[in-house]
Amino acid sequence: MIRFLKGVRFALRGMRLLIASERNFQIQLVCGIAVVILGFLLGLSKHDWVLVLILIGLVLSAEAFNSALERLCNLYTEAHNERIAWIKDVAAAAVLILAMVSALVGALVFLPYLESFWK
Repeated sequence: MIRFLKGVRFALRGMRLLIASERNFQIQLVCGIAVVILGFLLGLSKHDWVLVLILIGLVLSAEAFNSALERLCNLYTEAHNERIAWIKDVAAAAVLILAMVSALVGALVFLPYLESFWK
């Protein structure tokens, strides 16, 4: 049990580091919080909450992996290196793809609620 609690403590430390130092993570976290607030205001169904929360978690997790991978690459070299640039760009693209898909799913989830809200 103590090992588990230490693991949780390290993970929470990682969250604090992400929030304190990674601008993209901060932006995505604020967007996720805004989506959750909007979901409460519009009264999302349980099914829609599951979709929204999974996607928020996936985007934040992908950004965390991207940030860690960038830091790892920077340990190798801070100078421009085409192979390192490729790794960083592809990792960033993965986050962008997930964010775009999340935005599309978000539109499909939220538009019917917004339409009925405005009627």
